Amino acid sequence: MWLFIIADTMTFAACLVAYGFVRNGSLDWPRPFHSITNVALMTFILLTSSLTCVRTALRAGRRQAAAFRWTMISAALGIVLLCCIFANGWRLSTRA
Repeated sequence: MWLFIIADTMTFAACLVAYGFVRNGSLDWPRPFHSITNVALMTFILLTSSLTCVRTALRAGRRQAAAFRWTMISAALGIVLLCCIFANGWRLSTRA
């Protein structure tokens, strides 16, 4: 199991490094997010939605129906908000 985790981590790291080299080597690579605030907001929403999904799974296992519904709705709203922010960023970056 540890060998798989290490191999998977190294593969992911190699892909990130290769992406960085290709992106920095290209002069006309699109820059979808112009400020760190937008990136920080998306990271916060992504982490919050992930935590909410974990809490939803725990509440489903404990058979807490009302709490499960609330956390499921809030996780879905967080994911929708994240997708809207991504779409807006790409819309702004592809504007001619």
